[in-house]
Amino acid sequence: MDRFRWCSDDVNSSASSGAAESLVLRQSGVRVYNGPGRTSFDNGILKLTTHRLIWSDHAGGSKIHLPLAAVASTQLQTSSGFTGSGTPKVVVKLLSPSALETAFKSLSDPPVWAGDWIVDRAEKHVAISSGIDFVRFGFTKMGHIEFEQALRETLQAKCWLVSNLPTTVSGRARGTGGILSIERAMAVKASSADRSISEAFEDLSRLISRASEMVALSRSLAEKHRSKKEAGTDVAEDETAELRRAMLSMGLSETSGAEISPLAGTTFEASSFHGQLAVQICKVLQPILTARTHGDRAHEFSGCIDLASAYCRINRARGVELISPEDLLYAAKMMKHLQLPLRLKCFESGVMVRSVPR
Repeated sequence: MDRFRWCSDDVNSSASSGAAESLVLRQSGVRVYNGPGRTSFDNGILKLTTHRLIWSDHAGGSKIHLPLAAVASTQLQTSSGFTGSGTPKVVVKLLSPSALETAFKSLSDPPVWAGDWIVDRAEKHVAISSGIDFVRFGFTKMGHIEFEQALRETLQAKCWLVSNLPTTVSGRARGTGGILSIERAMAVKASSADRSISEAFEDLSRLISRASEMVALSRSLAEKHRSKKEAGTDVAEDETAELRRAMLSMGLSETSGAEISPLAGTTFEASSFHGQLAVQICKVLQPILTARTHGDRAHEFSGCIDLASAYCRINRARGVELISPEDLLYAAKMMKHLQLPLRLKCFESGVMVRSVPR
């Protein structure tokens, strides 16, 4: 709520400063949430204009507004709680206060009401800084789907960036030279970068959510596959190979931790990343192990290197493209099947090393 400001005006249809503001949609019975928490702004009227979101109570006594320039993204939330019921909501994710200030500075002709954000006045703040970067609007009388769609379309139009002023003033293009135009150009770039970063993190959050679902599904299939084996039910080879191929493509192992033994080579062929990694590891470690095998101190090393040391050497050689310990182990298990010069050797104590076969 710290991005909202108190206001006394309504939709500003005057074009004397910036593009004319017009009403897009009006919805009654709307309450405002500060992130997950409910506020005292309940059962009011929410107006969507080409430039702002304006909430007011039915008596018109309280009125707050939020510029659309502050909105990073929107999302529908149709249910909540364990029962899956509740007031449908529109979630509005916001730019940071500094990013919003930059966005206003990038405007060539900001509207009059933009002064509530450009000039920081405590009496205009609806709330102090809360660290919450999203608000929710609860629609007790429905209409949330139409409102969210209209909001997205208005955000794409970006009417607040349009200026109605003539392009020339006193024979010179307004703001085409000097420090002011340079600052404005820098502000435009910074505002665009802030919005792009916000959208990128949105995409990343969705990707992580989907990836978690895929991992859970893969592990569930593996458990069913193992249950069939334990029950003595025959499992087709192609079914086993396909399951392992899917798990390896996502970097997953079988939860039992058993040794991977491919069926007709299909499992290892499916993991092209680990195959290429195995080749790279051999190129890095083979000269070291060869020197240890034939050098003066061959009796100390026996042509072996423990996995911890190998892991450090490989990541040091790869620079920023680091690998996980699991990737190293997968690649080690694949070397024999790829007929590479190094092997994974496991001692009775459980210690695993890379070695040159003799």
